[in-house]
Formats: sequence, structure tokens, C-alpha cells
Amino acid sequence: MTNTAKKNEVPDPNAFEFGFHGGYTISHLAGQYASVMMVIIEMIQNALDKYGKNIFVTLRLSNNRTKNFLKVADDGEGATKDELRKRFGKISSKQKGSDKIGHKGIGNLAPLSIANRYSMITRTKDIPYFRFSIDKEQIIQMEKIGSRFEDVEQKQIFENNLPMTTLITVRSIEPSALKAISKSDEPAVLIAEEISDRFSDRIKQLNVKVVINVENENCAPIERAVVKPQEFPGRKEEITIETKRGPVVFEMYVSNKKHRKPKILVNHQSKFSFSFSNLSDIWQPYQEIFDCGYLQGIIRLDFCELNASRTGFEWNDDLMVFSEAVDEFVKNHAKGFMADLEDESKNERRRQVALEVLDSVYDMFGSNPNLELSALVGLVSAGHKSTGQKGSLTDEGYRTRQYTPKPGEDEDDDEQDDAPKKKPSLLPKKGKEKNMTHQSVSDPTGNRRRRVKGQKGLTIEFAEGSPEKGYRWRVRLEKGIIQVNVSHKDWQEAEDAGKISLRTYIVVLVVGILTLCHVPEEYKIIFGECYDSEFFKFWKLLIPKIGRPAAKK
Repeated sequence: MTNTAKKNEVPDPNAFEFGFHGGYTISHLAGQYASVMMVIIEMIQNALDKYGKNIFVTLRLSNNRTKNFLKVADDGEGATKDELRKRFGKISSKQKGSDKIGHKGIGNLAPLSIANRYSMITRTKDIPYFRFSIDKEQIIQMEKIGSRFEDVEQKQIFENNLPMTTLITVRSIEPSALKAISKSDEPAVLIAEEISDRFSDRIKQLNVKVVINVENENCAPIERAVVKPQEFPGRKEEITIETKRGPVVFEMYVSNKKHRKPKILVNHQSKFSFSFSNLSDIWQPYQEIFDCGYLQGIIRLDFCELNASRTGFEWNDDLMVFSEAVDEFVKNHAKGFMADLEDESKNERRRQVALEVLDSVYDMFGSNPNLELSALVGLVSAGHKSTGQKGSLTDEGYRTRQYTPKPGEDEDDDEQDDAPKKKPSLLPKKGKEKNMTHQSVSDPTGNRRRRVKGQKGLTIEFAEGSPEKGYRWRVRLEKGIIQVNVSHKDWQEAEDAGKISLRTYIVVLVVGILTLCHVPEEYKIIFGECYDSEFFKFWKLLIPKIGRPAAKK
């Protein structure tokens, strides 16, 4: 064919060439996308970039490589032929005078890092479906690599009865790329959690539904999972650190429940997230804080440069600025969160111990109906002043009496008492009622108290000593509520000794109060004084590590 004929030749509108060097591209792909999980993440990213509202991932697992395949469908904007020519025409061209390869656009070929064949069917609002395919062998062997667009006869492609605009299929996947997912007992959940970690913000903002289906070689379903946007339990604390490159927002969630695998994510430009632990040089100095299990959340920033695999940042001046922001957050804020958490954990331990004591009391009543303590409900202190000297259960200022509410006053401070008015019973009915905890309240002196309410209204309240009420009392009754003094030295010793010691201590206090309810009025003061001065000393021997002489060396 003459040169003139070549010039007059009409270009094939369905043919196009890839703008990359085959050998270098495959080598780079192998380093960046070594697992099917990384390939799925890249394909989800592309679907979100096209504003897909429904994305379906299907992964077939088989010991036979030829039967393995990955399929991702979405209902986004799709692509035109010209757009694909541009996208695949500028991928990772070899730089002159260097063996280094650029990674711009390399993610479009991510599936070829783990599989032999890649195909795409797509359409736009105005253009019908067309297809093109790429074979890895073709890339490796040919110097000039190209493909052809082919028309697709199907008028519509459906997934879960929804019309899709783009369908990407990857076949003959390397077994090594499937190893981690194949070993998982919940492969679909594993994939869904990874997608949530990476794209939680975008999925939530765009209201995207992502469904993962994993099946065996016979097309039988193994597991199905729906991606849920990341939500962290606990108290939200949002701190913004201003830097010369822009703000760094620490959206942290503090919980008194320890998580076995806590997550701290870094979100870049509200588009892509990765685990903070990937930035090991910044993470490791503060691992004790961020990996403690009580702190989770997201760190948001718009500066820094993502690396090629989008699993971290490039090392540059911007990353140093980010590191300084993390340092400021830990020193000025995170350590304070941990101190607050320690207080919350202490309150939670107290609550749990009190619930155990209340359960034990009701178990005792259930086994011994003759011990029904109907007299307990309605007991109240006679006044709000005490000498605070004897510290007795029944100092003159705290002689128990039947409480009669004033007009318009509820019997309970926080809620209407649902106990019967005539000889109320503390015995549980069939089907144990759940114990409940009241919210924190403040008494007239400003002391912070916490109530733990058991069945039928029996309540333990954590209180503190005060000038008005005295400091040396251990336990008292007020409006039918058993108050224990958490500022008393015996309480503090019991709490420091551990949960078992604290439980035994509270049992001793509650036993004293319940016994007091059955003591005739004329003997209450005597009983209280004897209990404090003599009987309580004896019972302290039952409390581990309290009241026991030190072992001789």
C-alpha cells in the first residue's frame, strides 16, 4: 500500500490503541494490586466516580482457576468510546531516560494484575451498549496494544432486577490473589467491611447501595452482604487542629466498651479513606492511645498526596504538617479523653457490681418468701443534717420513718413509682424484670450521684459525703433508696482491691440496711451503732484484701 493510500485510509471508528508499554505496565500492576480485595476497591472507586447509586459485586470462588471470576455492575453515568480512548490512551507511559513508570490511570487496568482477561460493557444515556476486552497475554507479547469496540445486542442489562449502565468482568483469577478471602468464614462480610472503611463518607453522602455476593464454582451462593456506612459507638468528640496547609479534623468516638479491633481511619478530601496504622511512622509513637480499644473515629484532611495504591500518603512536607497536627491532638486532647474514660469505666464497673448485688437480693427473696421486705419501700431520712461524728446507720438525724409525700410531690425523684400502695412486694413476678440505670443527677450540694434501679423499685445510689450530711457514714436510706458513700475510706479500699471485694462490701452494706428494716423502731439506733462498731468489723474479714493483717515476712 502506497503512502498516499495510507493517508486516504479512513480510520476504523471502533479501533483504539492503549497508551502504555506492556511489560512495564504489568510489572507495575503486580506491585500495586496484588489481591482481589485491592482490585475490588479500585473498581468501586471507579463506579463511585461515575455516581453509581447501586453497585453489585459478584465473586465466584473455585479451585479451578478458569472458573474464578469477578463481576462488578453499576448504574452510574457509563462511558463513551471517546472517553475510553482518552482513559486508556494515557496510562503509565514509560518516562524518558528512566525505568520509573507513572501511575496516572493505572487503576483502570487493576484487574489485569490478578487475572488473564478483562472486559467492559457500558453505555450512556444516549449511546447503546458496547463492549471491549483486553487479554494479559496480548499486553505482554505485543509492542502496540489495541482493542476494538463491539456493539452489544442487549437492550438492557439487569442486576437484581435493576438496570445497569456498566458491567466489568474479570476472568481466570490467580489463586494467590484469592487466598485471604477464600480462607475467611465470612468472605462477603470481609469485603463489605473493607469497602465501608474506604468509602464510608461517599456511600453515606450519595446514598449508595453496595451489595456483595460470593458464590462457589457451581454458582451456588456462599454469602451475601450489604455495605453499611461506618458508624462508631460511644461519645463523639470533634477537635479541629488548624495548620498552615489547612485544618485537620479529628472526629473521635470514646467508648467505655473495649473493641478488639479498633478503627482509626484517615479520610482524604472526603473521597477515600485508609487505616491510620498504614502511616506507621506517625502511628507508632502513639499506638498506645490509638490502639487501646476505647477510641475510634476518622481523621479528615484535604492536603497531603495519596500514594499510588491509595493506602497512605507520599512522604513530603505536607505529611510532616499532618504529623505535627497528630502530635498536638494527642498531647492536648486525646490524653484528656482517656482520663474521662477512666472515670466512665469506673462508674460502669460500679453499676455492674450494684446490679449483681440487686440480683442476688431478689434471688434470696425468691427462695425465702418469708423475708419479703415490704417495709423497705417508702423509707426516708428524717432530715438532711447529721452530726457526721458517729457515722452510724441510724444517727439521730437519720432515724428511718415511713415517708408521706407532700401534695404534688412524687414518691420518686426521677419517675412515678409503679409499686402498689398497699403493702408493696419486692418479690419478682414471673419473668424477671430488667434492671435499669437512672441518668446521673445532682443533689442539693452539687455532688454527682448515680442510681442503679433494680426490680420493683429497690435502688442503690452512689453518693458522697458533704458538710451537710457528714462524711463518715457508709450507707443510709433516703426515700426508700439505699445510698452508699463512695468517698468513705472503706469504699475506696474495697474498690481498689477489685470487683469481688467491692461486691462483697456492697453486700455487707445492703444486708445491714435490710436487717434494719426489720428491727423495731426502739432498737434501730442501738442496732446501727453496734453494726458499725462491732458487726461491720467482723464482716470486713470476708472482704478480700480489706481488714486483714499483713503477712509476716
